[in-house]
Amino acid sequence: MRLILALFLLVVPTLSMATPPRIVSVDEDLLAINATHVFILRTISDNHGYHQVNQTDVTLIARNRETGWDDQHWPVLSVRDNGFPTDAADPNSRVTNLGLPERVNPYDVVLWRKAYLPFSPHYVPTDLDVAFSAGRFTLRRNNALHSFELADVQAALEESFAASRKTIPIATGQISSGVAEDDFDYLFAVPVALNETCAVTALYVLPDWSDAGPNQQLIKLDCANEDRPFAVFVPMTAELSD
Repeated sequence: MRLILALFLLVVPTLSMATPPRIVSVDEDLLAINATHVFILRTISDNHGYHQVNQTDVTLIARNRETGWDDQHWPVLSVRDNGFPTDAADPNSRVTNLGLPERVNPYDVVLWRKAYLPFSPHYVPTDLDVAFSAGRFTLRRNNALHSFELADVQAALEESFAASRKTIPIATGQISSGVAEDDFDYLFAVPVALNETCAVTALYVLPDWSDAGPNQQLIKLDCANEDRPFAVFVPMTAELSD
């Protein structure tokens, strides 16, 4: 009986530490705004198929307020948390700097582009009415209708993800465990899809000082895709008033 119990105690940790799926996720934070662009910090996280490992790539994006497409990407940070120190003599060797010789300080870009930090609260109003229907996303608020074609924004996001990868290429070769990394980029494991699984988790009002019409809305869509979860900002201008 004791032998059976001992074997069980050995097997349980092994099962709990079974290799997880390779997951690459995308998240965005609003950094600053000017009259033509929103400046976004995008974080791409990659667990490399391990419980303990997490690689973090951060890019700064200038997203055009009018078109919703990205006009520029800058590299900011690329590091990998190995889950444990790789050098027994250095407890801080847990983190590997993957190196970005042309990386920028995001706040230098904010000053250069004369942008201001967001002051409106990033909240989701209770009167927000959203819908995915007939290939469009619609949002109604304060008697104003905002909408966009899903295909247009999905295409913009596909190009945006590719631009992030061009700015900070996918890591290949050996990771801390000594296991070779495969060359498949899991960021593109599935096409970008905006649908009912996406929720509006933040909303900013972007004043348009040159126009007396409705203010522009900047929404954050959080899409819980199992293969590649992502959360992104989409600028929306009011099309008409009821």
